[in-house]
Order: sequence, then structure tokens, then C-alpha cells
Amino acid sequence: MNIYQILFEAQKVIKKVTTPNFKVDDYKNPDKKDIVKDNSNPIYRSKKLPGGEVIRFAVMKKSGPQGGKTKATSFWRPKK
Repeated sequence: MNIYQILFEAQKVIKKVTTPNFKVDDYKNPDKKDIVKDNSNPIYRSKKLPGGEVIRFAVMKKSGPQGGKTKATSFWRPKK
């Protein structure tokens, strides 16, 4: 278990989806008004981890309670 899995255990999973290559855990998305926009489209970023996992983040306008400006929206695990 890596650090990202420990962090995500604190969040509630809204739904679990299986794609051809990944198992996806979706978390509650922040309000659209709180996300930074580019040409009226909300900005999301993805980070690929060494084990093949991918985390998708929403870029927030204000920093959160712990000082971060992003919020995780999904966690993708590769099927093996």
C-alpha cells in the first residue's frame, strides 16, 4: 500500500467503474464555481505514479484547509 492509497482511504468513494485497462474509484467532485476555469471549462490535471496508477485533480480557486490548491477527483489503478 503506497501513500496515495492511504490518503484516498479517508475520502468516500462515490462509485467504482471498470474500464478495459483500469479500475477507477470516483470521489465527490468539488462545485464547478470553486474550480479554476479556462475559456469557461473547468481545469483538471492528472499525475501518473511509478506503479502505473493515475490520480486526477481539480485545480481550485482557493486553497483548502491544509493549504493545497487541488482536490483529487478520481484514482485509476491498472488491471494486472
